[in-house]
Amino acid sequence: MYFFFHLFTGIVLGLVIGDLLRDRRWVIPCAFGAVLPDLIDKPIGQIIFAYSIGYGRIYAHTLLFFLLVLIAGLVGWNSWRTPAVCGIAVGILSHQVLDQMW
Repeated sequence: MYFFFHLFTGIVLGLVIGDLLRDRRWVIPCAFGAVLPDLIDKPIGQIIFAYSIGYGRIYAHTLLFFLLVLIAGLVGWNSWRTPAVCGIAVGILSHQVLDQMW
């Protein structure tokens, strides 16, 4: 999937969640989370492991990565009432769904 399509989807998702919860702080974390898997995996898979793996979907394109970020987001939500990490987790999940990871 293309970078700007993931970014656009993250922005739209953040706007929808922000309207539902009446909190615009969701927009930027959702947009960042929507492109984060490619920002992590593309350099690792295509530069560092170019001759052995050569694939851009390694660590951040897994459900384990999403679940770890989601757990951190829920802890942050309960402690500081900030949607930042939860928004990143939502963006990561949207990225994985759009990439048809499963």
